Amino acid sequence: IAKSGLPVNVIFTADRGGDAYEEEATQIAKKVFRYDRDGLSSEIKELLQASQIILDGIYGIGFHPPLPDSLRPLLQTINQSKPKANVVSIDCASGIDCDSGYADPDAVQAGTTISVHRIKAGQLIGDAAVKSGQICPIRMKLAPNLPVYSRISRQMITIDLIHSLLPERPNISNKGSFGTV
Repeated sequence: IAKSGLPVNVIFTADRGGDAYEEEATQIAKKVFRYDRDGLSSEIKELLQASQIILDGIYGIGFHPPLPDSLRPLLQTINQSKPKANVVSIDCASGIDCDSGYADPDAVQAGTTISVHRIKAGQLIGDAAVKSGQICPIRMKLAPNLPVYSRISRQMITIDLIHSLLPERPNISNKGSFGTV
């Protein structure tokens, strides 16, 4: 966005300890705001209400609701900026669980989600499907041995897996033997 000549403002929601991402964002930003330190200032509110594009990258695929109460005012303000601002979430809208489809009530309401590598199952179900807006998957050439991959649970659904998850039913049973309908 900055390379195209548009002004970029950055709102940090947590102290990153001066890492490379924080340094780069600080270099390209017209102005840097510290929500983690200053809270929802009138300046941040005005910025969000006047923005044409809001790029959401607060939380990613490892997030599991609920949202911390400290971030609710910021996300509520982002959601109130629509329809004037186009809210674009990176990978998944902040506040949704990409596994279950659960969305915190104050999760970011994205107009578009740029889903990195693959669309996540949770983006297609439950409230998260609504909060994700239009999902646009993009491919990135990532190293196949990234540490984050060890924390991702992957399983192919096969007929054997389905049979292993369902209880055995005796031949003399009926639908009432396993609960009510």
